[in-house]
Amino acid sequence: VISSFISLICVRLLEDVCEHAEEITDYAYAINDFFGKFYNLDITISDLAEYLGLSEKQTTRLVKKHTDKTFVENLLDARMHTADYLCQNTDMPMAQIAKYVGYNSYGGFFKAREKYNSLKEPTK
Repeated sequence: VISSFISLICVRLLEDVCEHAEEITDYAYAINDFFGKFYNLDITISDLAEYLGLSEKQTTRLVKKHTDKTFVENLLDARMHTADYLCQNTDMPMAQIAKYVGYNSYGGFFKAREKYNSLKEPTK
């Protein structure tokens, strides 16, 4: 009787763990997918919340939990990774790259680039 009870507890425990792991993976994938698809648009946390079907507060917590970054930091990362790739692999002028990755002006892109580079630098 005890071994049956222990088996039942183990099965339920594994089911709970698997269910929770799928949820985490699905949100992590959906968040990364969103930034990969829409980084070049004027997006906000409310757009991501709608995409996930959650409130803005829930979405803010999930983004931080699954990426260790804020919404703005994730957006900046996605834009700058694409900009880096384009700089290295194309002959596109910087102003055109800025527009391609979602900035309306080169000045806005330049400021974002400086912020991105300062976040990447190790602290002393």
